[in-house]
Amino acid sequence: MTCSNCGAANAPGDKFCPRCGIALDPSTAATPTWGNAPQTTPPAGRSEYIYGAPPATTDAIPPSPYAAPSAYSPPAAAYSPPSPSPTSAPPASPYGAPATPPYGPPPPYSAPTQAYTVPPPGPAWRPPDTLTPVARRTNVPLGLIAVLGALLLIGLAAAAVFVVGSNRPRATAIATVLPVSSPVGGGGIPPAQQPPASPVVGGTRPSDAVGRAIVAAIEANNTAQIAAFRNLDAKALTGKMSGKALQANLDSITQMQQKGQYEDARLLKIDYQEPRVLSAGEASIRTVEQWESRLYSKDGTPAQAAQTQTLYEVYYLIQQNGHWLVNQVDISTTPDGTPVQ
Repeated sequence: MTCSNCGAANAPGDKFCPRCGIALDPSTAATPTWGNAPQTTPPAGRSEYIYGAPPATTDAIPPSPYAAPSAYSPPAAAYSPPSPSPTSAPPASPYGAPATPPYGPPPPYSAPTQAYTVPPPGPAWRPPDTLTPVARRTNVPLGLIAVLGALLLIGLAAAAVFVVGSNRPRATAIATVLPVSSPVGGGGIPPAQQPPASPVVGGTRPSDAVGRAIVAAIEANNTAQIAAFRNLDAKALTGKMSGKALQANLDSITQMQQKGQYEDARLLKIDYQEPRVLSAGEASIRTVEQWESRLYSKDGTPAQAAQTQTLYEVYYLIQQNGHWLVNQVDISTTPDGTPVQ
């Protein structure tokens, strides 16, 4: 069928021209569909073609580009894949590799036909002689080393005995009111019983002049007391103490003279606290002192075993002629105990 509008050839059964879109069946063109205006001839000067004017008409009608498909016909037999041939060789590798695997299965295990024989033992192994032996030093005799070792052990034992003796329990009783020393004409004191030159000093040492003068007065008091009780001579106390302190020491000297005894006292350690100036001529200072004392008869035989005591003392001092003197001493065996003097 030929389109009456553009002259294009159409296949039988087409209702619209595939080229210009006009209806080919007059009955279809006469009946408009709902909502669409009937097909009319376009006005002059207006083209009906979407992509331009229609091609120039010729006398020959071009063949239709559309061909109706042929009717479907089912295959005569169902598809069946070819069965692989057992003798057919696998296809060759496109990269030149062999078609068969390069390695075959390992051979089955077979036991060794000959048992392992241990080689006979050879000579004993020894390291190579690459180190030069060191010659033994013979310039120091072994006997000298043994003697030095024995002396070292003796020194350690003596040090241990000294430490144990210094840490023995402190005596709670006070033999006399104050530690004392030895008499005049008592035959003298053996050198081993002489007091040490100076005690161990600790605590607070004042830096001002008044504080240093107070500490110096305490040291002079203790030194005079040791000498007076040791020699039973009260002259050593002159200018070092006064008041109650002087009277207590004079009484102790009188008692020892009556008993025919003297006392060897040693001040082992003293700790000072900060002195206090109570007024223009009065001051006080607290100390913690460790004493060791022993009573002797006039012939030099010990009358009482040595005692180590820790005393908590409070010194009260007064100033006379520009010098500090110990005027009273409160002594107790505990930090907060009742003074025994």
